[in-house]
Amino acid sequence: MPELPEVETIKRGLDATIIGQRIVDLEILLPKMFIGDPANVIGSVVENISRKGKLLVIDIRNDKNEASGDINDEFSIMIHLKMTGQLIFKSQTLEAFAGGHPIPPLNTPVPNKSTKVIFQFESGDILYFNDLRTFGYVKVVLRKLVSEELFVKSLGVEPFGGDFTATKLNELIEKRKNMNIKAFLLDQKYIAGLGNIYTDEALFFAGVLPTRLVGSLNHGERQLLYESILSVLEKGINLQGASKTSYVNLAGKLGTFMSDVAVYQRTGKPCICCGRPIEKIKHVGRGTHFCSFCQK
Repeated sequence: MPELPEVETIKRGLDATIIGQRIVDLEILLPKMFIGDPANVIGSVVENISRKGKLLVIDIRNDKNEASGDINDEFSIMIHLKMTGQLIFKSQTLEAFAGGHPIPPLNTPVPNKSTKVIFQFESGDILYFNDLRTFGYVKVVLRKLVSEELFVKSLGVEPFGGDFTATKLNELIEKRKNMNIKAFLLDQKYIAGLGNIYTDEALFFAGVLPTRLVGSLNHGERQLLYESILSVLEKGINLQGASKTSYVNLAGKLGTFMSDVAVYQRTGKPCICCGRPIEKIKHVGRGTHFCSFCQK
């Protein structure tokens, strides 16, 4: 599943390409993947794009509402890629970009059998929403009600939203002392956007074993974990995600975070700090990578 840095990379690509563009057609190839009335999308102009955890929110403005002055009837398009979703942007005048799950490869001609929703812009540009296993969705809701959506309400603190502080992390830890630390970090209702890759990396740099309980972390470890979470996420964004087999940015280049990981998918390779082999176990239902010497 794309994690916060990958979704943020896609958001930035959309920021640079579709803001100000008018959606003139909407093709829904699998109805269950699209929730809402297509009529609220067709004819609208993309006004703003934001990210809530791993969720993309595209605000659209409809001329008929603007003419009536009824801003309360503006809509937003919520897109969640879930496990196997992809967004692919094609244009005759702008550079293409894509992001999401690497299967099928993001440079596969579109539309293809995984294509579920197609947004056609007045310029001739096209945005494809693909999802091989159909776990994701596109949902159109009133903009004023986005914050009331069950998924949005369930999200925890946003790492880069200003509310995530060392004090806030400590408050969350104090409420879940008997919870496993990796399970805690993966649970979106505590911290939004973390997934398996960045959780393993953050725990490594914090020197904390993923098998420990939240309440066992001392003050120093909690502070270091807070700093490590922000550090690995910032690094992931700067390196444009953890792509290995697909391109994610406007220039069609690979995200390079995976070439600079410390533990994730480095089983048996030497630890970057002590040289001992990185270990892997199945933990809280996920492949979990760590150094048993550097992490305590």
